[in-house]
Amino acid sequence: MCPYVDNCINNVVSTHEDVEVGRCITQLTGAQCSSNYEMKELFYFNYRERSGTFSHSLEEDRDQIEHAITLHPIKNDTYVFRMENFLRTTNLKKLHHKTIEIQRKIKHIERDIHAKSRKIKRSISDHFRVGDGEQNRVSKPPSWNKIKPKTREHVIPWDSIDSHSIATINNQVPKRKFQATFNESLGKILKEVNRIVNVNEDHTGYHNDLSQFRLGYKRVNPFSGVDHLLQFQQHYKFQKKKKSRKIQFGTHQAFGSLQSRLVSVNDDLPNKGFFESLKEKFSDGFRIFQKPKIAKVNSSCGRIGKTLNIVMPLSGRYRTYLRFMRNFEEIALKCEERVSIVIVLSAIDPENRTDDMVLHMKNLAKQYPNHNIQSIVVPGKFSRGISLDRGAQLFAKRDLVCFVDVDLILSRNVLQRMARNTIRNIQAYYPIMFSQFDPGVRCSYGGKCSLRNNLFSFEESMGYWRQSSFGMACAYKSDLDNVGGFLTAIEGWGKEDLDLYDKFTTHNVQTMRSIDPGMVHVFHPILCHLITEPTQYKMCLDVKASTYASLYVMSAKVSSTSAIYGRKSRTKALSVKY
Repeated sequence: MCPYVDNCINNVVSTHEDVEVGRCITQLTGAQCSSNYEMKELFYFNYRERSGTFSHSLEEDRDQIEHAITLHPIKNDTYVFRMENFLRTTNLKKLHHKTIEIQRKIKHIERDIHAKSRKIKRSISDHFRVGDGEQNRVSKPPSWNKIKPKTREHVIPWDSIDSHSIATINNQVPKRKFQATFNESLGKILKEVNRIVNVNEDHTGYHNDLSQFRLGYKRVNPFSGVDHLLQFQQHYKFQKKKKSRKIQFGTHQAFGSLQSRLVSVNDDLPNKGFFESLKEKFSDGFRIFQKPKIAKVNSSCGRIGKTLNIVMPLSGRYRTYLRFMRNFEEIALKCEERVSIVIVLSAIDPENRTDDMVLHMKNLAKQYPNHNIQSIVVPGKFSRGISLDRGAQLFAKRDLVCFVDVDLILSRNVLQRMARNTIRNIQAYYPIMFSQFDPGVRCSYGGKCSLRNNLFSFEESMGYWRQSSFGMACAYKSDLDNVGGFLTAIEGWGKEDLDLYDKFTTHNVQTMRSIDPGMVHVFHPILCHLITEPTQYKMCLDVKASTYASLYVMSAKVSSTSAIYGRKSRTKALSVKY
């Protein structure tokens, strides 16, 4: 029909190009575009967005976009550039994949002909030269053992994935839902597997439906690429009967070679006019992006812009109390920081040292008269919720109140973050502290044992970031009163912190959760058998289990225990199909 296109152009009856193309094809071939399967593929219409412009993820319609001659509708010129970028990126991926296949084929040929001479190797490899050391890595065929680990520490673990979640050892919360980026990445892989499996569908007339993903495993090797082991439920027809079976595929996404580009500031860049216009609009502020100005901070004392009121509940633990007060004296009192502290003591003290702590607080108050230093004694059994509530009631509505634990060691920067990250009527601050593992368990299996030399050592074997703890908090007294304050109907330890956090959330008060490298929770034995309330007891056991040891130390303990590690496995080896 190509020789007759000019006749169609000279005989248009409407201003819609898609209608005129359809009229031309119908006039010359007799085929109706709206009902012809091939025409639907060649002249692709995006029915999902009739009023849109391909604003969704283009990967979802990748096959249709690649095979189409025209795409309709694209009513926003910005999305024209987006579509062109997508098509070019897709083409580059194909060329990159083809290059890797050729490199692997060359490597295979070299092994077959036993090319021992450097001259022969150089003559073959010069046509596909990459960076030093890159050719051997890229040209290796897909394998689970491209890089063989020399020790157990070098073994790269696999992440377990299913249709909704991923389980990994790299996070404190092992199992979590997919993030949007990973969900999109997994979707691309599944589409690519389906495309490869059905590459000969037009010739065989047989279609493999691998849409039902069951489970799989994922591993990222920084030296080679990303490996996936995926299991599908395959649906097919055999002797006119619908059947299904489990089928597995192994995929490998190889990392490419490193590439760099040197660009001079005097070069004519495509977006140079855009950056010049930014310079005009931000003539003063643009220099900040060119050369950052880092203010010199005096790390000695006196940097808090508002007064911090510290509340700490306590029952017994006299020696731990003295350690906390020595630390607090160094970072706050001696520096004349704008702080006050209230220690809320329980009248029933298992160590009978309540009077000693009251006397010690009085002596500190005389030594530092410019600070509000006091202690109060609450009658009855210890209740953290009641103690926190009694301590908070001593302050006015405009005061900033922070609740801390006696087992903490703080750096001076913590006080500044407490003041800056708490905003009245808007935001409460919940720092995430670093909690030390049991040194007795760690030292028994080769872990580092020197805690006194450097408490602020955040190595994996030393401890973990306790994301499950909400006991350390800062809020204004007015916000605390507006949400209802602490839960005082419970005894002992636990639940009052989660209750307050939920109250902030339901009352639309923002909560800032952030890791604080200046807050370390020193290990101490956790006695859960003293707790009688079932929910609090379970929470205590969870914390005790998390604080036991790192995953590395636990694996060392399991591997050295023959009763566990030496038993026969009942699970069958997983077969892999490529």
